[in-house]
Parts: sequence; C-alpha cells; structure tokens
Amino acid sequence: MAPTENSIHSILSANDADHCRYRRLLSHAFSDRALREQEPLLQHYINFLFNFTTFDIVGDLALGSSIGNLEKARYDGWISVIFAQSKSASLAVTFRFFSLDGVLKTMLPNSAIEKRRRHAETANAKILRRLEKEEGKDEQRNDFMTYVRRYNDEKGMTVLEIEATFRALVVAGSETTATALSGI
Repeated sequence: MAPTENSIHSILSANDADHCRYRRLLSHAFSDRALREQEPLLQHYINFLFNFTTFDIVGDLALGSSIGNLEKARYDGWISVIFAQSKSASLAVTFRFFSLDGVLKTMLPNSAIEKRRRHAETANAKILRRLEKEEGKDEQRNDFMTYVRRYNDEKGMTVLEIEATFRALVVAGSETTATALSGI
C-alpha cells in the first residue's frame, strides 16, 4: 500500500521498524482489558444486528416476506413504532394482570394509543396480504402461515384471532430471539 498524499505511511505501508512501533501502540487497544471495556459499544451494534436479523426472519416466517431491516440497513418504520410503543404495551400487560385496564386507559397519552393503532394497522395489513396469497402458491414456502392455513378448521382460529396472534408472534419471536442471541 502506498503512503498517503503527504508521504505519511500507515501500518500497512510502513517499514519494519515503524510497523513494529505502530503495532506496539495499537496492541493496547486490543488487549483483554480493552476489549472488556469496549464490550458495551460492541454489544450495542450486536444488538442492532440481531434485532435487524430476527425481525426479518420472523417477519418472513410469519408474514410471508422479510421486513427489510437488513436490506435497508435501518429499522423499518413499522419496527420503530413497535419499539416506541413497547413501554405502554408492557404497562398494559401489567395493568391487565391486576384487572386495572380501565385505569390505564385514562393514563395513556394519545400518542401511545396512536402508536398502538398504527402497529395493529400495519401488522394486520401484512397478515391479511399473507392470508390472501393463493393456497397452492405457498405450499413450498412452509412458513408459519402455511401450517395455520393448512390445519385451520372450524375449531381453529378466526381471522381476527390470527391477526392478534401473529402481531404478538412477530414482536415476541423477534425480540425474544434477539435478546437470547445477545446474551450468548
């Protein structure tokens, strides 16, 4: 590798003595202690990668197409809404456990209610698109919906139940898997 325009050499183009000097100085940044200290920064990016990947995979398995986080190298707008409304969703589950649903409704700001509505609307549109695909065309896909459709009979699930379940499945499946992978 050639030196830079002002004749300064990097570690890749330096002579042996300078190369050793550069390496000696850089070695501290790659020591066990330094890497342990850098772990929160690394974990931050690993969490993003796992979240991107697991939402794309679970989205593909549950909805028939990837959400596209990896391709876009950013969270899809829908996923951003999911994360934004996750705090109010946690509160809702807690209040529901104690039979205090009515109290929570009076406490939630309109923005939280709107985020929940947008999440449900976006998810339901994706779920319905997947449900409407011709039965024969998805036989080779063998995703979650293939099996739900194949074995859904009069004792099975209604469309509204499928919507509610698959909304939960995408969020819970993605987040749980990403969290588990991040802890490995």
